[in-house]
Amino acid sequence: MATSISRRKLFAFTALGSASLGLAILWGRIRPAKPLELDGFLTQEQKALILALSPTILGIERNKVLPLGDELLTRIELFIQSFSPTVAQDILNVLDVMNFPATAWLFGLYQSWGAATESELHQFIHEMSQSRIALVQIVLRSFVSLLSSSYYSIPSTWLEISYPGMISFEGLYE
Repeated sequence: MATSISRRKLFAFTALGSASLGLAILWGRIRPAKPLELDGFLTQEQKALILALSPTILGIERNKVLPLGDELLTRIELFIQSFSPTVAQDILNVLDVMNFPATAWLFGLYQSWGAATESELHQFIHEMSQSRIALVQIVLRSFVSLLSSSYYSIPSTWLEISYPGMISFEGLYE
């Protein structure tokens, strides 16, 4: 049985989304498209978000992820730079939307990323994944994909997934 949405609800949702986007732009949370610098373009807020959510999303103990924090952030920047400028800006906008205070508040996180407990972060991710708004789920999936591909591109993490490393072909054809 398909559920239908009334025009009034659709209009209200569209107006709310437009107003939220407008506020985010006014407050500088979503940056206009511009060429990316070659190094260090993630903001401190985005870095805090990534480091806080990475153990929860990856399902790995915090003490295993945090020592790799700088390398993880570098890998994420490299991944973002590998895309076209438009796609790279969209990825940065995904991080900005997740980092927007209203987003955290709507999904049950009422304090900063660094002060949040493990259970609060789990609840935040759960609430986002269970959202009825498809765009919220897309934002979360994009973030999870970026985070997991960046984390598992670090060679020291390969053994966690039983990957022995690159095959060496030296001396094979002599």
